Amino acid sequence: VIWQGDSIQKLSIDRDFSWIDRTSQQYKDIERFRWFSQGYVAQDPYNPNRIIDVRYSMLPHTIKPLWGIELSKQAGKNAHVAFYSEHRESQSSFKTLWNMLWQ
Repeated sequence: VIWQGDSIQKLSIDRDFSWIDRTSQQYKDIERFRWFSQGYVAQDPYNPNRIIDVRYSMLPHTIKPLWGIELSKQAGKNAHVAFYSEHRESQSSFKTLWNMLWQ
């Protein structure tokens, strides 16, 4: 079985977060997260204030990230981004993955 996967544009700070101050801590945190994720980052299609690591998802053919960082336009210059992890749909996703493996 061939599973058609989702696709997403690679993160572009100029396009996706044009408002960010490039001397801010949030910008430094984005670059650290980009390094940690080996450049596999994108703007979250479900939350435009988030940057996701697209290498990991509950299902291999979807873009539903397991973790990422969340930025805030209201954050001060020295404020860090917030790290988050998602595991809400893990039970149903595991069932779907199991069914995919055995088809």
